[in-house]
Amino acid sequence: MTILIVDDVPANIKTFAAYLSDDYEIIMATSGHEALKMIASEQPDLVLLDVVMPEMDGFTVCERIKADPRTESIPIIFLSARSSAEALAKGLELGAHYYLTKPAEPDVLRAVITQVLQEAQAYAKLREEMALASSTISLLTQGTFHFHTIEEAHRLAVLVSKACPNPKNQLFGLKELMVNAVEHGNLGISYEEKGRLLAMGLWEEEINRRLQDSTYGNRQATLTFTQDPTAVTIVIKDEGSGFAWKPYLEISPERLFDTHGRGIAMSRNASFDTLEFQGCGNQVQLIIYK
Repeated sequence: MTILIVDDVPANIKTFAAYLSDDYEIIMATSGHEALKMIASEQPDLVLLDVVMPEMDGFTVCERIKADPRTESIPIIFLSARSSAEALAKGLELGAHYYLTKPAEPDVLRAVITQVLQEAQAYAKLREEMALASSTISLLTQGTFHFHTIEEAHRLAVLVSKACPNPKNQLFGLKELMVNAVEHGNLGISYEEKGRLLAMGLWEEEINRRLQDSTYGNRQATLTFTQDPTAVTIVIKDEGSGFAWKPYLEISPERLFDTHGRGIAMSRNASFDTLEFQGCGNQVQLIIYK
């Protein structure tokens, strides 16, 4: 896989390249204009992008990458000395996957890159399935669906997104929230547990183990879909005990270096007009206006 490192300081590029060159092919750019040319010609698998650069800053580069259908799916990780909450929020609102501050620890950087690439590959597969899915589902006005596993959540997200006004955007948010309903809701995997499992490469194994456990294995999640001329309303409910959801509605600097935990905030910003958790947090209502 190829990673493009963009930084106007060559010494920074050399440092990051030294961290990553054993596992990835590294290409480099020292300006925003050069980066856009290389992205168009090389189509890297991931971009590590500085924010503060002359002539064209990283935010502008990110915005242009995400505005071009040919490059919008390339994942971006900001790597910058700017560590304010405002900079973090802006970077993620523009479509970046993560925002890390310099100097980044090599192990953290490698772990985040691994996670981002895995997520990007999974999302690309879902988008391919969405493109092949029948458009007949767009005629759906009301329906109730049940799902049990991560794979079922993925397949149902593809199907339901086709009935939404902006399928590509809604696919991301539906996937995130439906997976949350399985792993955190029905299977009871906490935020901290997921972090440890991802670090050890045991997340998928633990998901499968809990699906076979009588304590969790019989639980189902439910998605209800309603459509009228003005809006699509989706409610996702799991059988778990709920969670303290308010901290996850925004990108938090306290979770800056975590390899997960951004899905709810990114879904709220990019996928839905309204995202509201209800009750104890085991039900979320989503609205997309037409």
